[in-house]
Amino acid sequence: MHGFWLTLALAAAGTAVLRSLLLTIRRPLSPPPRLAAAMEYVPVSILGALVFQGFLLGGGPLLPRLAAGLAALSIALAFGRDLLTIAGGLLVYWVLDSLAVF
Repeated sequence: MHGFWLTLALAAAGTAVLRSLLLTIRRPLSPPPRLAAAMEYVPVSILGALVFQGFLLGGGPLLPRLAAGLAALSIALAFGRDLLTIAGGLLVYWVLDSLAVF
């Protein structure tokens, strides 16, 4: 039990030191160009992994989730608006899920 508290205290101290160091640096930090280019793909890959996991591991029948995903994909390709894509996909999912005929 003491090891847990020691680990927690060390993690908190390390976090505090790292944050204070980053706040006290006077010049702006920028990552190397190759790292900055690679980091542009991180949000897309994380979102793709979450969506794919939701399709495979989500509870209930697959058809409402699949229809909502296809609707969201269609809206994204047609309009290119993030909030509209999310709202449309959720609306299709909620309607099909509430019908509960699948």
